[in-house]
Amino acid sequence: MLLSTLLQQQGVDAYPILVDSGSNEHLNEYAPNHFIFDHCIVYFEHDDKEYFVDPTIANQGGDLYRLSTPNYKFGLVLKEGSNQLKEIPNSTKPKIHIVEDITLDSIGGNAKFDVKTEYFGSKADEIRSYFKNNTEQNINKEYLSFYSNLYPNISSSGKVTILDETRPYENIVTTNEHYSIEKLWNTIEGEETIYFDINSLVLDGLVSYNNSLKRNMPYNAGIPFSFTQVTRILMPEPWYIDLKDIVIDNDFYSFKKSIHVNGNMVTIDYSYELKTDIVPAKETETFLNGLDKVREDIGTQLTYTYNTATSGISWLSVFIAISAIAISIF
Repeated sequence: MLLSTLLQQQGVDAYPILVDSGSNEHLNEYAPNHFIFDHCIVYFEHDDKEYFVDPTIANQGGDLYRLSTPNYKFGLVLKEGSNQLKEIPNSTKPKIHIVEDITLDSIGGNAKFDVKTEYFGSKADEIRSYFKNNTEQNINKEYLSFYSNLYPNISSSGKVTILDETRPYENIVTTNEHYSIEKLWNTIEGEETIYFDINSLVLDGLVSYNNSLKRNMPYNAGIPFSFTQVTRILMPEPWYIDLKDIVIDNDFYSFKKSIHVNGNMVTIDYSYELKTDIVPAKETETFLNGLDKVREDIGTQLTYTYNTATSGISWLSVFIAISAIAISIF
């Protein structure tokens, strides 16, 4: 109410608009009554364009054209003569982009691990709030703990840093992390094989949902978003991999994972897009079971085998295996 009043005082056509922050998908199908609304945002017009702003969201970024508003779907504008619900368009889909660099010092040895993450739109607002509401010590501890589920011998090589210079404009937040991993490789008992695991832990968390297969009501999958990640593993010697891409695409989400090699560099590319926030009740089981398959496909295991010749001379094998694994850390 305050924001709409201030805008009106500046000559802007601004009005409060009532919305439902919960079950808003079919709001336009309900009989008009004041019980279907539980929140109020602001609607205004400027240069022949319509804008919807929720001033109650903390730590927002972006200019007028890139402010993120939750998907309220419909609202009732509080102005004279307004008796119909107004459709509220979705904001630009939020995005996360991650680049991981893993540099191995030797076969069977240690590794450096660097992570750069960019958050766009409402994802930038969320991570900005996280940094503002937590101490530096707690942030570094939680980030380290997050990766220790995959790499038990990981240690921090520096503080987690945040760059937030574009808040008034594009609203992109960037974080950087630096780690060392001792004893990256694991052994298989009774075999001359060592291996280490690669996993997009962030994506694994984003596609992990509560099990709710038997439902009579639609399933809320959350705000649609897109995710991309590039993981680059610099091996100590040339590597060989020949695998087909994994592609899953349906009405609810799309997922792709590809692996390619250039000399010593192994690169894994991930992409995921949640297309809808609401899954029909009858499709919930298919949706959740499909995401279980996505989680299985996220993981990758790089394996190295030592072979011993009959002469007693040890030589590094030419066998390299790579297989998908399922890693559940949540």
